[in-house]
Amino acid sequence: MMAHCMQTGDFLQELNCPVCLELFKDPVILECGHSFCKTCIDKTWNSAKNISCPECREEFSSRKYTVSIHLSNQSERARLIQQEQKEEITEPEQRSKSQDSDLKKRRANQHCVEHKKQLELFCEEDQIVVCPLCVPNHYGHHFKSLEEAVNMYHAKLKVASVSLESSLKDLQELQKEQEQKVSSIKEQALSLEQHIRSEFNKLHMFLQDKEHQLIQQLKGEEAGILTELEINVKKIEEKSAIVHQEISDIQLKMQEKDLVLCLIGIKEEIKRFTKPQEEEILPEVTVVAGDLSLGVYKGPLQYRVWKEMRSIINPVPSLVLLDPNTAHPNLILSEDHTSVRWDSTEQQLPKNAERFDKVYLVLGSNGFTSGRHCWEVEVGNKSSWIVGVAKQSCTRKGNFKINSENGYLFLEQTNKLLTIQGKQVKQTNIYGKSKKILVYLNYEAGQVSFYSCDDMSHIITFSDTFSEKLYPVFNPYSKNTEPLTMVHHNL
Repeated sequence: MMAHCMQTGDFLQELNCPVCLELFKDPVILECGHSFCKTCIDKTWNSAKNISCPECREEFSSRKYTVSIHLSNQSERARLIQQEQKEEITEPEQRSKSQDSDLKKRRANQHCVEHKKQLELFCEEDQIVVCPLCVPNHYGHHFKSLEEAVNMYHAKLKVASVSLESSLKDLQELQKEQEQKVSSIKEQALSLEQHIRSEFNKLHMFLQDKEHQLIQQLKGEEAGILTELEINVKKIEEKSAIVHQEISDIQLKMQEKDLVLCLIGIKEEIKRFTKPQEEEILPEVTVVAGDLSLGVYKGPLQYRVWKEMRSIINPVPSLVLLDPNTAHPNLILSEDHTSVRWDSTEQQLPKNAERFDKVYLVLGSNGFTSGRHCWEVEVGNKSSWIVGVAKQSCTRKGNFKINSENGYLFLEQTNKLLTIQGKQVKQTNIYGKSKKILVYLNYEAGQVSFYSCDDMSHIITFSDTFSEKLYPVFNPYSKNTEPLTMVHHNL
């Protein structure tokens, strides 16, 4: 290490200017070969009578020197080496000073500022460390040794640590649960996207097949008509050729100059040219109409295909009829069992087990145990109504709350305000905006959804697990006598 430092020192010494004894700065070389800082040699020559080298005293006739790029690079390298050496020396010194300073601070902190005595006691009331001479200033206070105080606070910190660890564990569980929810949402979104694509792909395939079938039918009809027309064109061409030949023969006969030759066989020629049409070799030809079936290909195509789409639409709106055996005595059903209204007069009906006796409800005749189903209900301008589904085991007798606990999933409008499951959780007023409500049931998926039929906007969806038969359920309320009516589509 020392040898290295010596070598470095010799190297640096060779790069010092003889005038300023510092590393060369903008070094120049004189004609004699000696080097100086440009500033140094200029100052020397400015103050001297003769122009000479400060090193060897050789005199020159004029101020001449050459800039030394090599020396300039070497000097710069030497400056970097000097800087590194200074840092190597300074860093341990600074570290040592810093450590000494920290040690002094720690020692100072262990002594009382006022009495300069060792801190040995802990005041419980003021919760500070004091020296024995500070005790009178804490009259009536309780003191502990430093070890006892540390143990006491260690216990408190341990309790706090356990509490924080418990909180951390709870947060980690919440994070895990939330991350699982994020993953679940992503998977659900992907599944729904695939479902949407699948459903629309069925429609696309159906429409493409219908388009292809109709175009093929058009092409077949076109080919058949064109074949018939082309045959007729050929017949006309053959007929035209015969007529053309006869015209040519007539013109030749008329151009004959020899009167005798012109009259020879004239009787047969005249007879041939004027013979009746039915005696001709070729039958009489006419224009064949052969029109395409315009009504088939330019009729209400979209309507026709829409009617045919019934075969792939799932679900097709169900034909819901109301079950008179379940209707409350104050509910009047239409003769075809497609509408229900409230009446103030209670009917005398059999008190069977299926019938509602206190709550104004009626079920649909047919229940569902699988598959996807939907039905439309016309609510009109009614301010209050209930539509939804009821489990087969739903509560039917006595006064009860219409809710999921009693077997009902429903949409309710009361006083012109839409209510979900008896709670005003969705402040959506559809009164006067939607005349029809669509109820959608997906049994296997445990889904019951409600939509406004005007624009098919989604209102609310319930999720459950179904294990028994589900029935459409209705309540027309007693606030007005307008009926709830099942909408039946003849697709």
